[in-house]
Amino acid sequence: MDNRNELTWGALMSGYARQGYGFPVLELLEAMQEEDIKPNKVMFLSLLRACGNIGAVLHGRWIHAKIIIHSLDIDTAIRNSIVDMYARCGSLDEAQRVFSLIQDPDVVSWSSLFAGYAQNGTYDVAAQQIEAMDRGGIKPNTAIFASLLSACSRAGVMAEGCEFFNDLIEDFGLLPSLEHYSCVIDLLGRGGCFNEAKDLLKTMPSSPNFIARMSLLTHTRTFNNPRYEAGSRYPANSYILTKVN
Repeated sequence: MDNRNELTWGALMSGYARQGYGFPVLELLEAMQEEDIKPNKVMFLSLLRACGNIGAVLHGRWIHAKIIIHSLDIDTAIRNSIVDMYARCGSLDEAQRVFSLIQDPDVVSWSSLFAGYAQNGTYDVAAQQIEAMDRGGIKPNTAIFASLLSACSRAGVMAEGCEFFNDLIEDFGLLPSLEHYSCVIDLLGRGGCFNEAKDLLKTMPSSPNFIARMSLLTHTRTFNNPRYEAGSRYPANSYILTKVN
């Protein structure tokens, strides 16, 4: 393409990053530098997202340093993206350190941090931070609850996860999504509570997705429960494996 400029480079980077790619975005940065085009805020946001997509923490640190050099690190959107990048790369200490520099963290800032807790299953830290959120007057949104439930599932803390699920509905008046239900079903399955998980499948406001069903089946095999194993003659198994519309 002739006459490439910041807009065309930025649009290409953003497209790749939003589709979950990482390396093509970093390759675009290298090509862009060869043409002596300096990255702007939009490009840095895409680069951070790309690093998070593939867990490229070393590249992420280098991009973070470049952001500081360009004096863009005081921008809230940039800081939120830096937190998200470190969190998704599994570097929670660095994510927390950048988060602490945000003067008035908003719900997006908190969501970025909680996504890291979910990915790494650090329930204890997540539970402490939800209290800090409350003290700061920030109400958790559906994305934060999804991260909390995922962290509980990975950590195997069933009672706490079920309590968060109830809080989502009763205390905050939020509508659970398929992702929330899937997390709780996975949590119950990990704890061997198959009847409760099956009952929750029945109460879902829309048809259970494939992930929720297969999560339950996977855990039933782990616990060697013949009533739910794939290929079983029991009716419960037929229900779980019903084709998702």
